[in-house]
Amino acid sequence: MKGGEVPILYGLDVVKDRLAAYFHWQDKPALVQALTVMLSHDITPSQIESFCEREQAHDEYKFIMELYANADIRKLSTMDAVENIVLRESLKRL
Repeated sequence: MKGGEVPILYGLDVVKDRLAAYFHWQDKPALVQALTVMLSHDITPSQIESFCEREQAHDEYKFIMELYANADIRKLSTMDAVENIVLRESLKRL
């Protein structure tokens, strides 16, 4: 990197990074972070679908769509609120 240059991460890049942590290490806080960034930056599940396919995370993608819809309907915007939904819905999957 040349002096003075700063790499820029876009919201979608952050979401993909956090989802990779969730997919590979079952990191629930990373899922909460990804969903919160998605909600606050108008990133829809359709924008991450091909990424999820490449990661072979088909079931997780369906779960993310459900969580996103649930949080979006309720207009949630804080990590605490999103975390509550993730925990509640994760428990239902056990």
